[in-house]
Amino acid sequence: MHDTPVATAPAPAPRRPFSLRRAPWFRRLKLFGKRVIGREPWLSPEPVPGLRLVDDWACVATGLEPGDRVWAFGVGTSVDFEFALHAECGVDVDLFDPSPVAVAWIGGLTLPPALRFHPWAIAPADGTLRLAARDAASGDRQVMYSAADPSRTGPVVEVEALTFATIRQRLGGPSPALVKLDIEGLEFDVLPGLLAMDPLPAQVLVEFHHRFPGLGPGRTRAAVTALRAAGYRLAWHSPTGREFTFVRGA
Repeated sequence: MHDTPVATAPAPAPRRPFSLRRAPWFRRLKLFGKRVIGREPWLSPEPVPGLRLVDDWACVATGLEPGDRVWAFGVGTSVDFEFALHAECGVDVDLFDPSPVAVAWIGGLTLPPALRFHPWAIAPADGTLRLAARDAASGDRQVMYSAADPSRTGPVVEVEALTFATIRQRLGGPSPALVKLDIEGLEFDVLPGLLAMDPLPAQVLVEFHHRFPGLGPGRTRAAVTALRAAGYRLAWHSPTGREFTFVRGA
């Protein structure tokens, strides 16, 4: 008789040495300064019961049940948050990222059956997207791709892009209880499609990239207004003011 293999989390990235610039208090001070000069929007979270950090993101883990579905877009080379949610809550997770770096990295992992990878981009319309690369500041970090940052002049790849509605049709099953977006500036264009879903996800986690050329904090303010109008509460943002958590019906 053969033992059933037990899924283990992917090895975490090595810890970086301490840096003052990464200290939470320094990031909060920096965020305040950027708000004063208009580079970051003034947005205040509202407390939500049960909210806590899972890896580097905040969510209401107690609001998730075994069999609930999570969609995570733009996973890059880290699925620590998604794996933690699966291990703790028993959720099924669909991972999305069409970038060559993510496809190669995910291909080297052995994921549990409840974590499924799809090399698709999320977009406001079905078709293809052209993603341009920009090397990260340090050589030990991944190359990131974006369809919304005109300053990126690295290699370009063309990838399959689908709307939320088409992804739902392809995957079948229930609608997601939680959607996470880290898609390098395209979040502003795909949010209307997310808010057209029926039923809506109970939690939306998103990194806003208003710092990219041609976007600006006004785009984030408008996105937050639209999410609030759909019944979401801004429950948390990170010390950098980039990652946000929205909870509906809290």
